[in-house]
Amino acid sequence: MTPGPVRDPLHEPLPSMPGPAFEPGAAVKVPRYGAGVVAADDSQTVTVTFPNGSTRCFIASFVKRRVR
Repeated sequence: MTPGPVRDPLHEPLPSMPGPAFEPGAAVKVPRYGAGVVAADDSQTVTVTFPNGSTRCFIASFVKRRVR
């Protein structure tokens, strides 16, 4: 028997990353900071704008959707 192809982990495709968790404009709530609106996000972070005009960036799992 001949051996099969050798697996090279350095040249395998990377797993796909999940897409954004929130849409810009979505109503959210952040513990300690309160209610805000999503300004931007990617697969790991969410930027939230609060009613007082401040903007902060959070780890996506820290931000919860808010029911209006």
